[in-house]
Amino acid sequence: MEVIPALLAFGVRRNELITAIKSGALFFYPTDTIYGIGCDATNEKAVSKIREIKNRNDKAFSIIPPSKAWVSENCEETSSYRELLSKNNVAYTAILSMVNEKALAPSVLLTKQTVGIRFPKHEITGFVRELGLPIVTTSMNISPSKPLASLENIPEELSKGVMFAIDEGVLGGSPSTLYNCTGEHLLPMVRV
Repeated sequence: MEVIPALLAFGVRRNELITAIKSGALFFYPTDTIYGIGCDATNEKAVSKIREIKNRNDKAFSIIPPSKAWVSENCEETSSYRELLSKNNVAYTAILSMVNEKALAPSVLLTKQTVGIRFPKHEITGFVRELGLPIVTTSMNISPSKPLASLENIPEELSKGVMFAIDEGVLGGSPSTLYNCTGEHLLPMVRV
């Protein structure tokens, strides 16, 4: 696995990394909270590989979509979701009902008809916009251990099959807050 400083990854190597992701690469990346592991969320083989290395077979993955227009086209936008969008200072993941399940690889949703939508207040969001595809966003850990806040001491089994890591040093956040936005009332959820 190649470790790439964030300034290079989001700068001069941006196009190279976008091409790698479109070809099925798995990668670690920073967000406004913690590090994530991701891939093209439309690539079934890549998503299945993340499930395998995280040992996570029973929960749907969240995504970082390429745009709010993508969300409008593929998810049911509710008044509770629009309310959440107005909360600028909150790191959140909005759970929305899918109206176009074919927009994502089946392994993202499993049997659920909902998806977690996340727009980190971080350079990764602009990177995904330029990629033009949704990416899986799930914490960099093996379930059920705690998410990692740096690229130091990554368990070998977690980095198996990961092509590159975008390094931004130690991150101080905690996972985003989950909100159920499938109904009209904004409901915070407990992470399990």
